[in-house]
Amino acid sequence: MKILIAEDDAPSRRLLETILKNLGHEIVTFGDGKQAADYYANNDISIIISDWMMPAMDGLEFCKVVRADPKSVYTYFILLTAKCDRESYLDAMKAGVDDFLSKPLDSTQLMIRLHVAERLVMHMEHIVKLESTLLTICAWTKQVKVGPDEWVPIDEFLHEQMGLRLTHGISPAAAKLLETAANQPPPAPVPEP
Repeated sequence: MKILIAEDDAPSRRLLETILKNLGHEIVTFGDGKQAADYYANNDISIIISDWMMPAMDGLEFCKVVRADPKSVYTYFILLTAKCDRESYLDAMKAGVDDFLSKPLDSTQLMIRLHVAERLVMHMEHIVKLESTLLTICAWTKQVKVGPDEWVPIDEFLHEQMGLRLTHGISPAAAKLLETAANQPPPAPVPEP
């Protein structure tokens, strides 16, 4: 997976990079949140590990930038912090942080967090793929939903998306039902009181 590290402390950044590369991940590193956010805006990243306290843009501000980005792929955000009070954790969760790693870094805790992050990112990617292949079709009007409140006829949709043209016919089962209904005597009139 592609992991972005935002950490202003060079020794901590190198340690994280070494551990993650040894686990087989592709790594990009930055010394502050602003540089990391600029890179993130133009690249797909699966996991971000960011220090909380950094120059130019702190970890919470960086996380808010990530969550405001309209990318369809979910990025898992792990915040490195020495803060451990409830209020700080609550602020971080409200900003969109997924998980925390305490400083000083514990490599076993890092691996545990990464396993959770990888599972979640894979499931989110699967959901995005499913959503892109599902069509909502109105059974009554035979229209396809193409936007939040926009519907187009199915034949128009298939022509625009796949170049297909539809002809209309009636299936044998439907023809039999129509024939049976046509051969039924009309209902008896209801006498008026």
